[in-house]
Amino acid sequence: MANERRSRQRGLLAALTLCWLPLAAPATASTDPPDPPPPPVGVGALERHFLLERVLVENASQFSPEIIIAASLLEEGRSYSERELADAASRIVRLPLVLDAEFSLRKGSDRDRFELVIRIEEARRWFFGVDSEITRWATEVSVSSLSTTDWVDGGSALLGRRFSIGRQGVLFLVLSGEDGLLTVGHSQHDLFGRGGLLTVSLSLSDCGGARRRADDESLGDEGCQTELFDLGLDPTFSAWSGTGAGARARFSLGLPIAGNHSLRVQATARSSESGLRRQAYSPSPTRFFDFAELRSQELGLAWVYDSTDDPLFPTRGLNLEAGVELFRLAADLEAVDLAPDAPAEPGTPPLAAEMSSTVYGATLLARRHWPVTERHTVSAGGRLFVGRSDIEEVPTEDGALLSGAADTWSASATAGHSMLLHLSRGERSWRELRWTSDAELFHRGTSPGYGQSENPLAGFRLSSGLVLRTTWGVFSFRLAYLDAEGR
Repeated sequence: MANERRSRQRGLLAALTLCWLPLAAPATASTDPPDPPPPPVGVGALERHFLLERVLVENASQFSPEIIIAASLLEEGRSYSERELADAASRIVRLPLVLDAEFSLRKGSDRDRFELVIRIEEARRWFFGVDSEITRWATEVSVSSLSTTDWVDGGSALLGRRFSIGRQGVLFLVLSGEDGLLTVGHSQHDLFGRGGLLTVSLSLSDCGGARRRADDESLGDEGCQTELFDLGLDPTFSAWSGTGAGARARFSLGLPIAGNHSLRVQATARSSESGLRRQAYSPSPTRFFDFAELRSQELGLAWVYDSTDDPLFPTRGLNLEAGVELFRLAADLEAVDLAPDAPAEPGTPPLAAEMSSTVYGATLLARRHWPVTERHTVSAGGRLFVGRSDIEEVPTEDGALLSGAADTWSASATAGHSMLLHLSRGERSWRELRWTSDAELFHRGTSPGYGQSENPLAGFRLSSGLVLRTTWGVFSFRLAYLDAEGR
């Protein structure tokens, strides 16, 4: 038995020696191995670098291929790792013109040189969409009229068209909403030859109605643009509903720094000719305010890190933002008493105010996405804003005028889940259906709170529903529950 075991050991050593001898023998010049086939671009394999001799774009029939190459931030003659190529694909997919992008490598003119082929799936020039969300409030509110309700329908629809302008420009026209909001805008890609993106737009709207007074029987159906401003701008937690013509101008500039890092500058100026303002948590209103010439401005500067793989349905990656923001709000308001306790003396002017408010501060945002399975993705994140608020002559429903300075904050924590229900990818045919759910905890307010019961405001929000993305646009149908309570 011992001799047999030693014989087996010698046979195993001989076999291993024969296997390793070809690997140990030096290669000769006359037996150079052929060039290996270019591997597919992926992240799971061993990290290596590829020297890109050329960058080609396929299936770009409606927009210039240079827009795609500029968004990738890839340059011919440079080497990139697999991770960097995967990040470039994600940057291309984040373009509103692109639904999907696939990378492949093929042999170049010399060994260790490659041609990168980017095959994209374009969105259509004509696009339309629906965004419908029905919210159930835990407390009855008035966010679009003087009547209170615990169900709010926040639906909207749009129809638009994109036009290719030159080699790097895109002009877009959008008609949206029941208020006839018309938006004209232009995006210029590869700004300064560094992959920058500049977008400017102008929106015009007409709610189709004059200012309504207390004796108007249609009071309660007014308003086509409604907004609840931050408590730092309006500590009364009021709903502002526009009833006249309005305009909004937007400016956005994104400048890549390196890879997924960029700087973003945004500015918005908005005005509305007329409308009404009503405290949202007042179940039996005795007074609201007619406003004229509502004006608001926003300005923001932020550093952005974005490694997510999709703008609408991210399955992996991290989004970080840190910056500073400035907000201004001004309006001329005049009180309208619905049921005055005593008639005013003849010649007594109604309560009026020329309110203005300013908020400035720093903001931090973070959100992370994790793939659980091929169909399920979870996410978590949060946002924090800390700043200073200055207000002048902000009227309340009981007739007081608030003025002063205060610290202001807004904090939220979010968690989400996305489930892929259907995915169909074909030539000029793309359908992706998902069920998405989100939960948010929030706390916002000012200190001091100016004696308002809704300041600070804390609560939570749950939402869930179907979202369909196609080559024609995005269609969203969601239900939400909102519980927001003051002190």
